[in-house]
Amino acid sequence: MPTTMHPSRRRLINFIPFVVIGGGASGLAACLAAGRRGIPTLLIEKNDRLGRKILATGGGRCNIMNSGPPAYFGDSDFAYRALAACPAGRLNDYFSSIGLCLKEEGYGRMYPATGRADSVLEAFETAIESLPVTVETDKRLTALSPLSGGGFELTFQDGSQVLAKNVLLAGGGPASPQLGGCDDMAAIASSLGFIVTDRLPALCALETNRRPIRGLDGLRLPAKLTLLSNGKPVDCAQGEALFSKTGLSGVCAMQLAGRAAIGLENKEDMQVSLDFSVLLGVGDGRMERKEPKAPDINQKATLDKLQERRHHLGDKNVLVGAVPQKLAKKLATQTLPELARNLCDWRLNLTGVRGMRHAQVSQGGVKTDTIDPATMQTSISGLYMAGEMLNVDGDTGGHNLMFAFACGFLAGEHVK
Repeated sequence: MPTTMHPSRRRLINFIPFVVIGGGASGLAACLAAGRRGIPTLLIEKNDRLGRKILATGGGRCNIMNSGPPAYFGDSDFAYRALAACPAGRLNDYFSSIGLCLKEEGYGRMYPATGRADSVLEAFETAIESLPVTVETDKRLTALSPLSGGGFELTFQDGSQVLAKNVLLAGGGPASPQLGGCDDMAAIASSLGFIVTDRLPALCALETNRRPIRGLDGLRLPAKLTLLSNGKPVDCAQGEALFSKTGLSGVCAMQLAGRAAIGLENKEDMQVSLDFSVLLGVGDGRMERKEPKAPDINQKATLDKLQERRHHLGDKNVLVGAVPQKLAKKLATQTLPELARNLCDWRLNLTGVRGMRHAQVSQGGVKTDTIDPATMQTSISGLYMAGEMLNVDGDTGGHNLMFAFACGFLAGEHVK
């Protein structure tokens, strides 16, 4: 009679060496790195195609990475250590090796030279076609169970199961659900005992009280925005602000959304202060993050400029040529000191942020204290995690995609 094998030993016969869950930036990078090492890999994507968020990022142009200083939140030290293990130069080498040429468009923002996001996806898909990588789409992971003899059993929504020696969870987060964003991976990580922090939107527009901004929708202006919690500055950003009917958008507003969402969730009194003094030549107006300071810092210099302009142009024309008419009309009846104060510290009450559907990324996720930032290996042998499912989010400008690609490459380089 044949000997009956122990279940864990019997299963080892059909083990797939590496299963990657999620066909976004991290998943594709992991498949490329592991496939080049000759490791048979199965890539599972819940959507009907790979890289839907890659195709949408950067307005369809794909701001793939940032060559400037890193800017991350949440478990930011983990992000910095991961990027030290896979820095911008190594990322660029990977991209070059699959035929992807990059160009910089200011402030370290790197884009494919074609100016098209589909070039990024095409380069990855073409590269992994020649590697031992099998791709399955329209397949959703519902459960992951470690096996007593090592490895994992994966169960999918269609009832099928897969046995794997190593697994990378890289299924992203809940931002942009219309592009397939969901929190499946956080739920699975939680079921395995990992700590998952609350998910909130980041990099999205701010919603404010509407009456003060009525008639300004569509107006774009260079500005410095300071976020205040209970009257104290907690964050600030500088760049282009865009007025809408419901609040503020533009890069600098979106950069404040993460901290604003946390404050609103905690019932803090949240305000945003707008400083337009750059319109009068006060400050340099560069797009950057700075330490939050008292928002009226430019008020004296702005008043001096206004007094100088009044001397040359008269009271009625003091804003002509500097402040757009839409905004100038709202400020027309003010005295020069009042005008200087509002040009430097015009405060709007925050009522919300646009939410996950409009967010580029989510904040919160799996805490990284049990994950090795140099390899993405978790405390469970053979289990790796990467990308947006982790408690890391970055500024606009390619930081989030850069982190996701770096995580994937590190996992693929170190899987055994």
